[in-house]
Amino acid sequence: GSAGGGGVWFTSSTDFGAVTSADQRVIPAPGTEYAPYTQDAERWAMVMGSAAVKQFLNVMTYLGYPDSSDPASSGMSDTAYFKRREPGEGGMASFVPYLFNKMQAFTMRGMPPSYTPTKRVYIVLHGGGLAYSKIQLSEVYLEPGGTYRFILRLRHAVL
Repeated sequence: GSAGGGGVWFTSSTDFGAVTSADQRVIPAPGTEYAPYTQDAERWAMVMGSAAVKQFLNVMTYLGYPDSSDPASSGMSDTAYFKRREPGEGGMASFVPYLFNKMQAFTMRGMPPSYTPTKRVYIVLHGGGLAYSKIQLSEVYLEPGGTYRFILRLRHAVL
């Protein structure tokens, strides 16, 4: 229902109270790795046990890929990009297709997975293109049950 004028940027801060819309946004230069992720960008993604699917990622959810190039920019398909790789072949096995070394909101390690919020603060431009908010992921975990639920707790304030 928005006008499609939104955006999202990482900041260099983990101090929620210190972030303002005017002085903390990190705006990537055109053509750089993070430039496509200031808005939702359709990219190939996968989770353990699933085939690769197209999902929308942004700077909060872009976890980094094992290769240095962005597969969407280089035209790689799900089968070409997420082919099985063993650790001895110069990369991680295919069940861990992300590096968790970018400006994302959380990291993941181990099996079963455990998640750690990075506490990074993000500036979000609302879809109407005029108002800003800041958000920070304060907690992330899997809630077990009949089916697992991925729980995210956020701090949020309109700027």
